[in-house]
Amino acid sequence: MSSVQRQRVGLLAVGAALAATRIALTQSSVHVRGNLPGWAVSIAICLPFVLAGELRARFADRILARLLVAFGIAYFFRSLATINSSFLYAPARALGSFEDVLLIWLVLAFPSGRLQRPWGRAIVWVGALNGIVLWWAVIAVSSTIPNVLTPCRDGCPQNDLQIVSAPQLASVLNAVYRGIGAAVSLAAMLYLLGRLYRATRLMRRVIAPLVIAMGMRSLAVIAYLRSGSTAPVRDALTASHLAILASILLG
Repeated sequence: MSSVQRQRVGLLAVGAALAATRIALTQSSVHVRGNLPGWAVSIAICLPFVLAGELRARFADRILARLLVAFGIAYFFRSLATINSSFLYAPARALGSFEDVLLIWLVLAFPSGRLQRPWGRAIVWVGALNGIVLWWAVIAVSSTIPNVLTPCRDGCPQNDLQIVSAPQLASVLNAVYRGIGAAVSLAAMLYLLGRLYRATRLMRRVIAPLVIAMGMRSLAVIAYLRSGSTAPVRDALTASHLAILASILLG
């Protein structure tokens, strides 16, 4: 077996192990009812590692492959928020915010893995400050931290990362966080459209599926802000998540 094949098998094994770990933790405890089917979450955890393996097989040094591995790990942590354990729930919600940041980074840096324009770097930085600094501030003052995967409201596990109780401040910060998140998603969509307009015919074929997938996600994020975590919104977010990964594979 060549080194490339070993890397591919190794990455697939890591993705499968993370998916199996989540399934085991979920099945072995009385867990918060998740909104997404277990198979969909398992695919979403494994797929980035599969893509990373494919990219490593095609190119000796691929920054995008490393981003995909980090993205898969971040999504794994986010998925642990469906487990009814205060020990896991709050850290999962805190670390899961990296998934949003890495998703925007992946989309804007595709296909090279590098952010080549200042506007692209600015969008990622704003997303990082929002998804890490502001979101962690929300967690620090919130007794409950519901999300799309598990909108448990008052039935959420205890937030062990809460520092002070400030419900009104938490509500304001959460609204700002969601608004900036939607703006970042739309900015990423406009950035991709600009790249599509300037691209050569060959590059347009590479970028076009990703533009469509990101458009789906932007609409889903706006729908989430307007309607909350309804079944159609959750399905749209999941579909756009998988569509973005599929677009990277096609590219």
